[in-house]
Amino acid sequence: RYDINPKTLQVTPGEYKLSGFDKAITLSEGVTKWSDIATEALQKTGQYSDDNLLRLLYQMQTESGGNPKAINLWDSNAKAGVPSKGLMQVIDPTFKDYAMNGYDTDIYDPMSNIIASIRYSVSRYGSLAKAWSGHGYATGTLGTKKDEWDILAYFPLAARIMGTKSLSQKRLLKLCSNLLEHILSH
Repeated sequence: RYDINPKTLQVTPGEYKLSGFDKAITLSEGVTKWSDIATEALQKTGQYSDDNLLRLLYQMQTESGGNPKAINLWDSNAKAGVPSKGLMQVIDPTFKDYAMNGYDTDIYDPMSNIIASIRYSVSRYGSLAKAWSGHGYATGTLGTKKDEWDILAYFPLAARIMGTKSLSQKRLLKLCSNLLEHILSH
C-alpha cells in the first residue's frame, strides 16, 4: 500500500493515500529523510503504524519542512514569548511537560522533539489521527482561519514564508488567494 521499505522503514518522497484525507498527500525528501527517526519515536511511544508514520511526516512537512532548527517567530505563541521550535514545532512548556525521560534536554534534537509532539498530541486529542491534519495540529494555528489554511495548502512554501518580515500574513494570504483564483479560472 505504501512505498515504505520494510527492512529500513524508510519512506521515499512521493504521493501517498492516507486514511482520513480526501486527496493524496505529497511527502518531500526534506521530511522523508527523517522516517527512520520518526519510526523509532512512534515505536517508543507505542504509536507506530504505517498511517501514523505518514501522518507524522506530513505534519512535519507543514510544520518545519524537515528543518530540525526551525523556529516560528510570527504566530501567537511567538508573540507571547514562546516560539515553536524544531521538526514538529513544539513550544518550550509543551516540551517540558511531554518530553520522555532521556529525551528531555534539547527541544531541537529530532528524536526528543518528535517524541514530545507525539505524547502531547495523543494526550490532548486522543490520537495522532485526530491531532495531525497537516497544519497547526487539529484546530489550526491560532489566528489563522481554516479557509486561509485551505489556500496555503496549495502553497506550502508560502506557509513557511508567513513569518518573514518581507510580507505580512494578510498580504501573503491575499497574494496566494489571488494566484489560486487565477489558476482555477484558466
